[in-house]
Amino acid sequence: MHLGINMKTGARQICTSWRSPDDPAPGNFSLGLDPNGSTQMFIWKDSTIPFWWSDYGWENIWQQPVKQCETYGSCGPNGVCRNNGKFASCSCLAGYTPKSSHDWKAGKWSDGCVRLAALHCQDIRKNAYKRLPGMKLPDHTERVPYIGDPDSCQSHCSRNCSCNAYAYVNTFGCMTWTGDLLDLYQFDNGGYDFYIKTPGATHNFGRSNKLGEGGFGIVYKGILPDGEEIAVKRLSANSKQGIDEFINEVILIAKLQHRNLVRLLGYCIEGEEKLLVYEYLPSLDAILFDSLTRGLLDWRKRFDIIEGIARGLLYLHRDSRLRVVHRDLKASNILLDKDMEPKISDFGMARIFGGEQNQENTNRVVGTLGYMAPEYAMDGIFSVKSDVYSFGILLLEIITGEMNSSFHNKDDSLNIVGYAYKMWHEGKANDLIDPTIRETCCKPEVARCIHVALLCVQDLAQDRPEMPLVIRMIINENIDLAVPRQPTFTVKGYSPDSTEKSSDAILDFVPFRPLHVLITCPPPTSPSLSTSPPPPPTSTNTAHHLPLLLPLLSVNAIDSSHLSASSCFN
Repeated sequence: MHLGINMKTGARQICTSWRSPDDPAPGNFSLGLDPNGSTQMFIWKDSTIPFWWSDYGWENIWQQPVKQCETYGSCGPNGVCRNNGKFASCSCLAGYTPKSSHDWKAGKWSDGCVRLAALHCQDIRKNAYKRLPGMKLPDHTERVPYIGDPDSCQSHCSRNCSCNAYAYVNTFGCMTWTGDLLDLYQFDNGGYDFYIKTPGATHNFGRSNKLGEGGFGIVYKGILPDGEEIAVKRLSANSKQGIDEFINEVILIAKLQHRNLVRLLGYCIEGEEKLLVYEYLPSLDAILFDSLTRGLLDWRKRFDIIEGIARGLLYLHRDSRLRVVHRDLKASNILLDKDMEPKISDFGMARIFGGEQNQENTNRVVGTLGYMAPEYAMDGIFSVKSDVYSFGILLLEIITGEMNSSFHNKDDSLNIVGYAYKMWHEGKANDLIDPTIRETCCKPEVARCIHVALLCVQDLAQDRPEMPLVIRMIINENIDLAVPRQPTFTVKGYSPDSTEKSSDAILDFVPFRPLHVLITCPPPTSPSLSTSPPPPPTSTNTAHHLPLLLPLLSVNAIDSSHLSASSCFN
């Protein structure tokens, strides 16, 4: 039985009684809804005379659908319906956008969604899958026989360019979908895992797109649907960088704007996934330390890179709204745009300083071995001078074209600082220059940069210049440069007054592999034979920290029982 009124035409659906229990001909009474639009039901005699009518309330015995999302296709093709209490909301699948943004904003969702970009049919590795948990699976599925596990089901969908989604359910096996996906509904509880195929920007974080890897995760190269290249930093599940550092990086880069700082395009926090999306730029280390590409960096380009990094640091330390210490300045965190303009990146470990604050102490020393200042590696004390030290290391790497770790045991040096100081003190600074630019560079300019680098990597923070002075020393040849102090923990048995070698060894702050080191005191220099000032004394506090530093740096000390503050450092 159907009762109703067509509100446009006025046509009514009524029920007419029989003339008698035995005569089915139309009788005198009829049942229908009030033509005036109320919710009342009427019984009419002779079609016009009201004989009986109901009250205004209806007793709800049973109804369906109970929730709005249970209405078939309520969000249109490729739209997902989610119930929020009494109301429902629609959203497009990953990689889709509303077909009509105007209707979508007005809550008219029936037109659904369309793809932002086509799937990659020529190279299926470029496609990715987005997992949607707790789903009512859409209509018009195709069951795939003889597939007994989820991975094989995904592979089957990947090989079929028409396949837009798949699901694997133990009781049904592998199911795939082509064309538009209809009647998608996400339950509060229950449901199935449903996988949407998307044109993945990073090839599903594939190995071929991997740009680099660090303690906090992996960086991948990706391409957005509009063709823009991006770099996606994906924090690993066992990353040392937590949500606080992640948010710190986002906030800092959003507030810092400078031509020599990297540009953040966006970020994502979803479940266990934490992603940062940057403009894609190649890193300095990828070009500088590759024998096939370092020739692209002539001295003029290298000098401009040095100056750009220095100006970026100056902005962080002094000229920005915030006073920031980067704490992880290194070649892999320097990006180069198409014009070889450097941009400092990776602010996950950066710290903000107060206006009058000069240094800070931390119980959690984070950074990269080889670039960390001594006071930071040993005591957790960092300041703008810590970044100056890292800049000095970076400056020497740019000049030599070699990683700082490659200088271990080179000419009895333990690292790049010791080797550079030795060559500079012996008047052989030109030997430090990368052979690919040695004949074409401006040697006085290079020599000046080497001198500035040695001032930046001095042991004591108070001896290092700040970035304003560093920039002036680099670009102004009329400024007189101070004499850099000899590094303490860098050279095996080397004294600036003697080129002879001895069996003595001094601990390097920056071991890049387990070392067996004999810790002794360098032989005293006779005042009558010395024309140069003696090396600066090292603090007693540093002496006491040396035994504690050994296990921290994975160094095995041999016969260090004689080490004391009084015998070595007084």
